[in-house]
Amino acid sequence: MLHDLPSRALLLERTRTAQQRAETLGGRVAVLFCELDGFKPVNDRFGQAAGDAVLVEIAERIAVNVRRGDTVARVGVDTFAVILEDVHADDMHATCDRLITAVRTGVVLAEHHMPLGLSIGAAIDDDKGDTEALLQRADLAMDEAKALGNNQYTEYDQRLGESHAKRQ
Repeated sequence: MLHDLPSRALLLERTRTAQQRAETLGGRVAVLFCELDGFKPVNDRFGQAAGDAVLVEIAERIAVNVRRGDTVARVGVDTFAVILEDVHADDMHATCDRLITAVRTGVVLAEHHMPLGLSIGAAIDDDKGDTEALLQRADLAMDEAKALGNNQYTEYDQRLGESHAKRQ
């Protein structure tokens, strides 16, 4: 259920804990911000109860496509975050691909297929410890993925941050 997912506050706490473990044991932490594409028509056409059911299903799809120890949190109406611990870039990319594939099938509501997608922003903690900055980088990368056309992932890089700073 949606209310069983960690909130943003718990996401911050778990991200900090993951970063501390990575610093102590080695390894890297990545955060994925995942925004559902095509969700508004579900709510508009079928109502909020159907929308909530879709969000529960998507949360389950995300959870079964990450590793057992990874954290899935709901951070917005149709936005989820995933903390990947002890991860390499290739693992992170493979996880993004699995999540997009899991959501791409859409949902069936009242015998109507509703297409969905997932835009993912991915950021790896390279500066070891600035939790807010890590989450912000994942969020910026998600915005870039959406700007590029949805249903894809973008990994944060320095150019993305510089581009955002220029627009501010």
